[in-house]
Amino acid sequence: MASQFYAKTSETIGVFQGYPEFDATLNERFFTLDPPKSENAAENDPEHDEEVMFFSQNTRSTASVITADGSLMAVAFPKFIRIFTGESFNNLVVELPVEIATHDIRFSPSGNYLSTWESFNLDGKNPNHKNCKVYYTRDAATTKPLYEYTHKSQSNWSLQFSKTDAYCCKLLSTNELKIIKLDSDEKSKKTAGFDFSQAWSTIKFPYAISQYHISPSEQTPSIVTFIPEKQGKPACIAIWPFMENEVDTPIISKNFFKADSCQLKWNEQGNAVLGLTTTDFDKSNKSYYGENTLYMLSFTGANGKLGSKSIRVPLNKEGPVHDFTWAPNSKEFAVCYGFMPSTTTFFDLRGNIIHSLSPDSKNTIIYSPNNRYVLVAGFGNLKGLVDILDRNDDFKKLSEIDGSNTMTCKWSPGGEFIMMATTSPRLRVDNCIKIWSYSGKLVFVQEYEELLQADWRSSHAGKDPFFEKKETMKIQAHPSVTKYYLDHPSKAPNAKKAKPILIGSWKKKAANRTVVGGANIVNAKPIGATAGVPGTTKKPANSAKNNNNEKKTPPPSSSSSAGGNTSDVTPEQKKIRSLLKKLRAIKALKDKQDSGEKLEDTQVLKIESEPQVLRELKFLGWSEGDKA
Repeated sequence: MASQFYAKTSETIGVFQGYPEFDATLNERFFTLDPPKSENAAENDPEHDEEVMFFSQNTRSTASVITADGSLMAVAFPKFIRIFTGESFNNLVVELPVEIATHDIRFSPSGNYLSTWESFNLDGKNPNHKNCKVYYTRDAATTKPLYEYTHKSQSNWSLQFSKTDAYCCKLLSTNELKIIKLDSDEKSKKTAGFDFSQAWSTIKFPYAISQYHISPSEQTPSIVTFIPEKQGKPACIAIWPFMENEVDTPIISKNFFKADSCQLKWNEQGNAVLGLTTTDFDKSNKSYYGENTLYMLSFTGANGKLGSKSIRVPLNKEGPVHDFTWAPNSKEFAVCYGFMPSTTTFFDLRGNIIHSLSPDSKNTIIYSPNNRYVLVAGFGNLKGLVDILDRNDDFKKLSEIDGSNTMTCKWSPGGEFIMMATTSPRLRVDNCIKIWSYSGKLVFVQEYEELLQADWRSSHAGKDPFFEKKETMKIQAHPSVTKYYLDHPSKAPNAKKAKPILIGSWKKKAANRTVVGGANIVNAKPIGATAGVPGTTKKPANSAKNNNNEKKTPPPSSSSSAGGNTSDVTPEQKKIRSLLKKLRAIKALKDKQDSGEKLEDTQVLKIESEPQVLRELKFLGWSEGDKA
């Protein structure tokens, strides 16, 4: 089974199988529940219509999320939250009743706990309203929250768990972080009290921190914190160990100025962190968005027992940092920076430059999960051109993709395909999901009137097929791609290569005309007029020959004009003709093969494409009984 992906609209969630089937597998009833029916209610009864309207308003999803391993999906409704599991999310695990509509939900890394956020004290009658709740997800009988607390803002509201859900952190004040240790057995998880007054560990900070993040390490997690610059005191990024009792000494810290905010990113191993600092104002007036500086802090051994290091990443071009990301192997990172055209540079853990790309209009970098490819793109206010590079072949460019209007861009879990989605509300037209191969071939398209979210479903059961470079020509497109290009001819791969005929010939005549300086523009001849004495006409030298040719040209017969008129042929019919031509060629090759003739590799591949050709023909409405 290939990697699945899902699409969320205002009414449904659709789950699709990956390459090559792309079949929709999810039951839409997860979102659109049947309204209640009364035996005595008539179809046109106003009271019944109001009941149905009330029901539809209260069964529309307000939030949804999938666990990191793809095993669970939670969907929030105004009156309850449902958690599903299964290959197609077709099994209901638990239904959690809620009194107030939930607007944000998040799973813990292992999926054992679900955190929810609802608007604080909407009616103003409950100043002690605990609007954040934590539920246990693995038991249908456990429907009450294990822990409740208050957090008015929707930013940084959720508790943070370690990767295995063994630890949970909460910032009680801006200067104190509490860590509790959660039991590993199932019975204790169901009744976990989340008592932060009996904390396993406490970290106290010298100044107020603005954010913290737990590392993704499974064995020995750690915490990175950021203290902004304030009242002449420098900003600070620090990494703290997970140790029992009180912790007052960090593993490593870095102090600096010019930092009002910071974006922090751990590598996958959890032994290094990148911090992009930003100032609210750029005193040099070179950037509207403030100044950027990138730092890296790393350590070796458990809690840094074998050493630590901090550096300022050398960026040799002025301008903002557009994007920075870690490689999946945690041994390198990439940075896209500088005024346009920007520069993309790859660094190792020591801050040394591995490779630098030529300046280009790019602002996004994404490694494939298998660390085999690197996607470098220019989204947002840029043209949307996407380059796919081969990391194992000195960053050689493999393909280029047109990703205009892309809001979501993600590699598949196997690293062989790329999802590009156009979503609402940022763009309310041309909402769609496109799945591309790393070779630059479009393999699937699904259009929507309104698409809110799209993402891959990470799962141990789903894995992309692996393609060697010589096998890329075997990748077959889904029939939806053919239909998409027929509906949108301007977006077809060869659309730009088409040469205009009438418009081009007219432009050529206009371009050959030159205006002599000092000429009387009022008396200038129109296009096609010949120079001469006013009041006289001049015959072309070959007019007699033209007249003879005109006389010899027979008038078109009615039969030829009727039979040769192809203006009524639809694009679908043209495509069917082309596919039938391929089918006849495949049949001829199969006859050669049956007779014992040795075929070339390309001819064998052409024979193997027969099922795909038949699928496209059936998708266009052709059947084997039709005349070829």
